[in-house]
Amino acid sequence: MIPKDQQDLEALIAGGIEERLDLEYKRAESLKKTDGARKEITKDVSSFANSAGGILIYGIAEFDDAEKEHLPERIDPVDRTVFTREWLDQVIGNIRPRLDVVITSIDLDSGKNDCAYVVEIPMGSTAHQATDCRYYKRYNFRSEMMLDHEIRDVMSRSESPKLIPHFRIRIGTVVYSSPFRDMPMLSGRGESRREEPHPYFEIFVENQSGCVANYAFLWINVPKKLLRDWPHNAESCEKVFDENPSSVSIQICNRSRDVVGHRMIAMISRAEFSDPYFCPILPYQTTEIATFDLDVEKFKEFKKEGGIQWIIQTDKSQRETGSLRLSDLEVRNDHKKKD
Repeated sequence: MIPKDQQDLEALIAGGIEERLDLEYKRAESLKKTDGARKEITKDVSSFANSAGGILIYGIAEFDDAEKEHLPERIDPVDRTVFTREWLDQVIGNIRPRLDVVITSIDLDSGKNDCAYVVEIPMGSTAHQATDCRYYKRYNFRSEMMLDHEIRDVMSRSESPKLIPHFRIRIGTVVYSSPFRDMPMLSGRGESRREEPHPYFEIFVENQSGCVANYAFLWINVPKKLLRDWPHNAESCEKVFDENPSSVSIQICNRSRDVVGHRMIAMISRAEFSDPYFCPILPYQTTEIATFDLDVEKFKEFKKEGGIQWIIQTDKSQRETGSLRLSDLEVRNDHKKKD
């Protein structure tokens, strides 16, 4: 959540939201009109751009206690008459190449000139240099100098796509309907039509670069028998992850196909599809590439301990890897209950 007002800032403090890769708090005294302070600002902002982007908040003080040093303690107002939004924008504008950021001034009720600045920093399409002629990255809540190979990797963002997968559970609706619902004498007892919630496992791929990703391949390792009715662009694979008899490895790609018609088979309309083709993933876009039916009971069984491992690769890019627990999956409920 990007803070928009004082209430949002207070919610960060009340919730004890810790600094992380994409979030950092700065006291008001971090804004000084000295060469050292200006260099520190460009260092912090460029480190976000050279990593995954994020939010920098000037006007929140952290605890002095070493055990709580990354937790927000209180609002620490900035005097907007001394440090204007335009001044901060000019300081950040000294980063090379120039970085476009969004600076929001939040009014505070502690005084008419009191404010906090929220700086939204995008992930850079190349490496950005601070005014001390060095390159920085975000690491363990801090800005640290980058190594040569890290700088080269970031600079290659403009030359090759960078894909990240996202996973979600969606609760949809399945309609059960009798083919004889309009013929009461044949439909039997019970409802002729009913709507029931049904879970689906959805997979999206986000292109975080300015390059088109023509071919995307995602490998996932999930608990066996958890997923049902695999889509046409998913197939089992071997020797990608460590062998585990309780899990299955699946290869998914950005292959698509179109519905070109329908035909009746045993009184049921069946879709007819075109030949499959690869559907490019455009720059800075997120695309759904697969949806699986979930086995409801097995999902409940695996949710507590089960997890997902993933590997993704596209075009000239190197492989990215990651993992997450099933219990951490986002759940979206689209099932509409009747009143």
